[in-house]
Amino acid sequence: EDWHFQHGIKLMSVAMQTRLITNQVDAALDACIAGVGYCRFLHYQVSDAVNRGDLQILLPDYEPHPLPVHLLYAPVKLQTKRLRSMTDWLTQSLQQDLTAIAQGGKP
Repeated sequence: EDWHFQHGIKLMSVAMQTRLITNQVDAALDACIAGVGYCRFLHYQVSDAVNRGDLQILLPDYEPHPLPVHLLYAPVKLQTKRLRSMTDWLTQSLQQDLTAIAQGGKP
């Protein structure tokens, strides 16, 4: 499997040898903390472990650009107050949490 990195405008790919395959963040996180290998995570998935010193960010100058976060719901003809209240709250909460994480803090 190739991992893709970006440094400034330069894009590069590195062929990585797989030691463990999982689609569970907790399993991958536990494996990294145990020293099994390296993994790529989204920042919010490991911010607590990094802040505790359990994990160290490698190659910080090669981190990918931030990914957008979308809030999706099924289309409705008339949006209820309950749905609107929930989307407003989630939007505000996610903006605050993601901003705090991006600045190296806790959500």
